[in-house]
Amino acid sequence: MDSFVTVAEDFIDHARIVGTRCHVRGLTYVPATMFCERCFSELDDWVEVPSRGRVFTYTMLYRDLDDEVLAQPAVLAYVKLDDCDGGLVHHLGEVEPEEVLIGLEVEAVFKDAAERKGSILDIQYFRPVDG
Repeated sequence: MDSFVTVAEDFIDHARIVGTRCHVRGLTYVPATMFCERCFSELDDWVEVPSRGRVFTYTMLYRDLDDEVLAQPAVLAYVKLDDCDGGLVHHLGEVEPEEVLIGLEVEAVFKDAAERKGSILDIQYFRPVDG
C-alpha cells in the first residue's frame, strides 16, 4: 500500500485493519505509526493485519461520558491483534460482561460499507469468535 489515502480507501472499501511494518526490527505496529519506536526508522510500508485477536485487558463501564448511569454495563477492552506488535482499545459486543476473560479470542465487527469513513470508528465492536 503506497499512501495513507490508499490505506483509508482500502479500509473503507474492504473493511480491513492496517498497520505499519518495520523491516529492520520485524515489528508490525497497530495502530500505525510513522517511526519505529525501537530503531526510529521511518515506516512507510502499510500492511493488512488480521481483524482477530485476544483480549489483553478490559474494564467495565458503569457510567457514560456525561456521568449518567448506564442501563447495562459496557465492556471496553485492549485487543492485541494476531501477528501484530500492538492492538486497539475498543468496545466488546455480543458478550455478557461476566463472560469476558483475559485471553478471550475476538474478531472485529465492521459497520456497513456505506457508513465507513476510514477510522477506528468503522469498527462497531469486537465480538467473541465462535468455536
